[in-house]
Amino acid sequence: MLSPVKPVRRLGERGGRYRRRQGAIGGRRVIVLATAALLFLVVVLLHSVAVEFVRREAWRLSLRVAVPSCPSSPWKADEDLRGDCRPEVKPLPGGADITVAECARSCCEDAKCVSWQHRRDVGCLHGGDFRLGMEKDSVSAWCSDHPPKRWKGQFLVGRGGGDAMEDISSIKSRELACDESTWNPEEEVGQCFGLGDVRPEASGSASECMRACCKDATCSSWQWNEVLGCFYGPKMYGCKGEGDAVTYEPFVGRRKRLESRSYTGPYDKPWSMKWSDSMDASY
Repeated sequence: MLSPVKPVRRLGERGGRYRRRQGAIGGRRVIVLATAALLFLVVVLLHSVAVEFVRREAWRLSLRVAVPSCPSSPWKADEDLRGDCRPEVKPLPGGADITVAECARSCCEDAKCVSWQHRRDVGCLHGGDFRLGMEKDSVSAWCSDHPPKRWKGQFLVGRGGGDAMEDISSIKSRELACDESTWNPEEEVGQCFGLGDVRPEASGSASECMRACCKDATCSSWQWNEVLGCFYGPKMYGCKGEGDAVTYEPFVGRRKRLESRSYTGPYDKPWSMKWSDSMDASY
């Protein structure tokens, strides 16, 4: 009896099945890698959201820190002096080791004290009156309504500013600082002062801010951060902070409300930190 003829398997068919099998495996690998990348991005996003939530809650809780009232001269309502108000406020003698409540009480009892601040690294600070945030009325002294933040910034012609085209060394320094392959945007990470008003047209990024400064022959220094934008000008001074984490923690503080003040902002309209918070989603 003749045995059945076995079908002949062609090498091409086996190769095709192998390629299809390998293709399926490769496809699964791509899916696994894409899923892993997506999960990583989700984790990073959740982490950033969590960090932002903790930061905002820290600010809200700061308003609930046990700050005693000041019946003789009440604190201004809905306000916490979270920005760095130095040098308008100065260290209280013996204030390095006192608590927030003790700092507040000592200011309340001192007729010369209008404002106070406290942070764990500097202790208790006392000072006079100053404008806060967008306030325009009254005294020339000013304090930011934002907590200390990390900045990017650099002197184009050496720390301290000066004539942007003073000498050959200044010209060389400027050339290096204006080239993205040799610049150092981490040179000044603490907030500096003296740069004037924000430059909205150059606030998109640190490099954009740097380029705008470099195009201005009178500019010797610049700073930028993602919330407040770009600032540049012929002088920059009073730079604060050198990367220590505590220097970027918010302060706790209050001001006595003065009857002589109107606490108005641009166009003589009322301004308060409560308004600032509603306009700035970063806090």
